[in-house]
Amino acid sequence: MLLEIIKKNFLQNYVSFFFGDSRAYQWPAPAGLDQFEFINRGIGAQTSAQAVQRFDKHVAPLHPDILLIQTCINDLQAIPSLVDLQSWIISNCKDNIRWIVQKARIQGAIVVLTTIFPQGETSSWTQLVLV
Repeated sequence: MLLEIIKKNFLQNYVSFFFGDSRAYQWPAPAGLDQFEFINRGIGAQTSAQAVQRFDKHVAPLHPDILLIQTCINDLQAIPSLVDLQSWIISNCKDNIRWIVQKARIQGAIVVLTTIFPQGETSSWTQLVLV
């Protein structure tokens, strides 16, 4: 599906979003992709539930062609303190990601999920998975 967008008229601008938490916020727009308009809607310290709550206001009205999602690290960091809720926290993250993906796909967006990077030292690579 991503290739379909790239094969479209190259004179068209493609709206691409970074969406989620502070890790999404920190991603710079790639250089040299003039046919893409990059909009960053990452917000620091956000949980996946907060991303769900703001999707209709921050993303939906602009109808992105591509939505790159980085979320859930702030949800998951609560697990060491709330061990009894681990299964619920993980399930809730999955449900929230599914909701965002479904809403974006209904609008026709290609959705890209990033790996939920462990806390700590920043990795020099990023693994992307097309959904």
